[in-house]
Amino acid sequence: MDEPRAALALDIGGTKLAAGVVDPGGRLVTWARTPTPAGLDAEQLWRTLDALFTGVLDKAGITDPSLLAGVGCGCGGPMEWPAGVVSPLNMPAWRAFPLRDRLAERLPGLPVRVHNDAICVAAAEHWRGAGRGRASMLGMVVSTGVGGGLILDGKLVNGAKLQNIAAFAMDLMEQGGVVTDPDLAPLAAVFQQTLMTSPSSRIAGGSDEIMRNIIAERVLGLPPDIRVDKDLPFNKLPTGKA
Repeated sequence: MDEPRAALALDIGGTKLAAGVVDPGGRLVTWARTPTPAGLDAEQLWRTLDALFTGVLDKAGITDPSLLAGVGCGCGGPMEWPAGVVSPLNMPAWRAFPLRDRLAERLPGLPVRVHNDAICVAAAEHWRGAGRGRASMLGMVVSTGVGGGLILDGKLVNGAKLQNIAAFAMDLMEQGGVVTDPDLAPLAAVFQQTLMTSPSSRIAGGSDEIMRNIIAERVLGLPPDIRVDKDLPFNKLPTGKA
């Protein structure tokens, strides 16, 4: 049987680029980050990412990338999934950029997976974080952008309709926490039944506590009279900043 091998993990966002080597148990062996450069074209941005993860592999002592188990990459959307063709809203240099193909070309022979960054956060929290041991969980991220991922019965929810669950959250906000799409109504029930009764529920990511709570409470369908924002219109919500 082959020995378990480390993986290369990449995080691509509008604020920073990050790369790390992760062991089979989920421990971060080494990592590096750099601010996402502005004003570059698509190839210059790619070369910045390439230099970043090349340096991380060198730091980890991995001289032969074929020794890796694979490459996992989280990137802001929208994107064509699972093809990994990305057009991050906050990275205008990349429009229909073939990120998965470029990574596969750069690291031949390795399996490469590219997914929405917030979905990656949810998967990680379910594996090693706040959702560990739970059958279902919702992870929401409020950072440069807003996003989320959903685990139902131990399985990651994919597909066009829920690839960016932030849109689902915003739809709920516009409706005051009421699900109007009958196809999504079962999801609201799952949120209420699993997340609201979980003592370990946590909203992961972001730096604005009030906004994260508002999103969570509206997605969970809490009654307006006990929510943080009560009946305030969305464009009048507090930000938690002075």
